[in-house]
Amino acid sequence: DPAALADVKLETQAREQRLAEAHAAPGAPLRPVNLDPGYVTLTKLVLASTKERLHRIYLRDGIFAEVTLCYRDEAFRSYPWTYPDYGSEPYQLFFHEVRAAVCGLAALSPAQPRLPPVPHLGVNLHGGDNNNWRSSAQR
Repeated sequence: DPAALADVKLETQAREQRLAEAHAAPGAPLRPVNLDPGYVTLTKLVLASTKERLHRIYLRDGIFAEVTLCYRDEAFRSYPWTYPDYGSEPYQLFFHEVRAAVCGLAALSPAQPRLPPVPHLGVNLHGGDNNNWRSSAQR
């Protein structure tokens, strides 16, 4: 439910904080898990953020919404502000399958590649502050 996006982001922030406190140790990352809540429609992927930027729309309680990817010409397309991970092929395949599932579209044909199950789908586990624009593979 898009109307619940701010509530979901506030809850994920609380969970991130609990995980950070539970795993606090010398040398441990301050933010060991980064949860990125959002939703997929026929035309876009929207993510929630606590950081104000030119292209983000304020929702409430310090939470902003961002159109991270748009769906055009049978593929999700990045914007200049899209984190590289979200523009990568594995993410593209995943969001294509999510779009098909949530929008009631026909399943992918057998010729199209499928992603193996991943337990952290929708969760950015590379940790750290997302103020940098490098993908996890570049770290």
